[in-house]
Amino acid sequence: MASRRSSRLQGRAAIEPADPAPAPDLTVQPAKRKASASKIDALFPPKAKQAKPPKAQAGSKARSTKKSAVQPVTSALPQEVFDLILDQITDPSTIGKMARTCKKYHAIMIPRLHQRVAVTAMFHAHIQKLIQSIEPYLSISQMKALKKQGKYKGQQETYSPHLAEHQVPECASFVRQMIIGVCDPGRKHEHIVHAYLNEAFNNMRNLQIVETMLMTKSIAQNLASMEHLQALSIDLSKFDSDARPFLKKIKNLKHLSVTDNSFLSLNQHDLIPQIIVNSRATLRSLIVIKPDFGSTPTPKAPAKGHEFPNLKSLSLGRTNFDNDFSKWLQRSINFMSLRELYLQPLGDGKASFFDHLATLAASKASSEIALRTLFVDLSDGHSFLGAPESSQLVFDAKINFLSSFDTLTSLELSDYNQHKIDLPNPGIPDTVLNAILKHKGLRTLKMSYVGLVSGCKVPCVPAATLTAMLDGLPLLEEIHFAPELDELDEISRVLARGANLKSITCYPVDPPGVLRSESSSETVLKSILQASLSHNADASSSKGPFVWEDHTKLREISVVLRSWQAKSHFVGRTPKGAKKPEMFTSQGRGVMYRDVSWAVPSGINLGFDPTHPWVEKVARDMD
Repeated sequence: MASRRSSRLQGRAAIEPADPAPAPDLTVQPAKRKASASKIDALFPPKAKQAKPPKAQAGSKARSTKKSAVQPVTSALPQEVFDLILDQITDPSTIGKMARTCKKYHAIMIPRLHQRVAVTAMFHAHIQKLIQSIEPYLSISQMKALKKQGKYKGQQETYSPHLAEHQVPECASFVRQMIIGVCDPGRKHEHIVHAYLNEAFNNMRNLQIVETMLMTKSIAQNLASMEHLQALSIDLSKFDSDARPFLKKIKNLKHLSVTDNSFLSLNQHDLIPQIIVNSRATLRSLIVIKPDFGSTPTPKAPAKGHEFPNLKSLSLGRTNFDNDFSKWLQRSINFMSLRELYLQPLGDGKASFFDHLATLAASKASSEIALRTLFVDLSDGHSFLGAPESSQLVFDAKINFLSSFDTLTSLELSDYNQHKIDLPNPGIPDTVLNAILKHKGLRTLKMSYVGLVSGCKVPCVPAATLTAMLDGLPLLEEIHFAPELDELDEISRVLARGANLKSITCYPVDPPGVLRSESSSETVLKSILQASLSHNADASSSKGPFVWEDHTKLREISVVLRSWQAKSHFVGRTPKGAKKPEMFTSQGRGVMYRDVSWAVPSGINLGFDPTHPWVEKVARDMD
């Protein structure tokens, strides 16, 4: 069928002549010579042809796209289990890297990254670090105002364009724990430290745990206005008297710690009883390290029942037990419902206090006693420095209390019986040993020493006593003691028999420091390793390759200030501060050990303990 054309196009076709056809090209092109197949293969080797994947049908395209999306393994875990896994990630750098992987992890990890803020200004050089730690939580207007009070290193020169002038950064609402160490950079610079801390507290309104060695009026005022505050630790050695009225308003704390490390106690200490009374119905742990706590008027004890129904942990130190204070303690606190009791060096009247505890424990059945952890100081001023009669009376009262019940799983006896160098080793008397062995469920036993008195040495534990301890305490996992070096080989063999021992710590035994040198410490380490490798060597020689983890549970060995880890193999990178693993062999068996003495950061010249033990313990209880 002929195509139709409009009259206009027909007329135009008639006027315009058709283009002439191009003339044919009659020239003959010379034929190109092909290279031989062998030369082509040599220059360009043929590629192996890959089989093409079969084409998917149009209808199944959407279904195949959905199947290719890989779901993370953690998505199948319950949220509670996933949170437990995330709790094991504590390194800030690792948390930050995980937060940058995806939006989901960013929302989860950023609050964890800003959960804790720890600052200190022990010296002028620390001010820069303090400023850099606090400024991310301040608004632009706050940073500009602080810069007018003084220019210091660490202050921001430029500000974020995504933040309004008076807008508080969102990360300030994520902070739950605030730690303030020693802040004493000098009178000329302390004002800027106080100003930054004050602005930080103004923005961090969701704080739950605060540990501070500095207490100013502005800090106390902010603490009193916080609705979510549950745990407070304060040190009265750096205390502003104007802060007292605001601290008295703090109520309903779950954890309270009050210490005074000053040499002269010139503060009015009616503050301590008032804070305790305000939180008597909610307190779960209480620490009072105060020399004259009992010399002030004590709160009125209830007529019926005990005043602290939820108290589970109590720590007392340097406290004088006068008549009024002792009566208040006895009527207000149910000591047999406590799970932890820490009795550090106490003041006057401590003998009658321990007698009361012994009478109370003896009148209860084991099922009615909740006490599992006990710390008792046994120094008693060291008998050779004071009246022997009074010291022996206090010592007998403490051992009598320890023997009056049998429910402990953790026991620490601190600074026991340091004696003069020229006296023979007294060892551990039977009264103390029998009191210890009464607690069959002990998993941790420590006979620790804070330091050596000049001209004194500590009592050493002989092999026979150590044998009685391990035989009588089959569940023991951790032990701290001072070994008798003359019986080191026998002591190592006894330790190798500990079926559940996981950690061993040896203390110095002589003032010159027999165990303090590096070579002597390694001698003790290798003696323990050799005894462990040799234990039951004949019985298990035909069971295949030796594996340390299958042979013993021992993982940590410490001698004085040095610590080692023991394993068959160390996987992964060596932790910062730890040395490379070394091999120790004996009886055809081998074990790797690694020095981790410097893997734990030291608190020297930092202004606080970098491990933050009180905050860590309180945080675990609150989770």
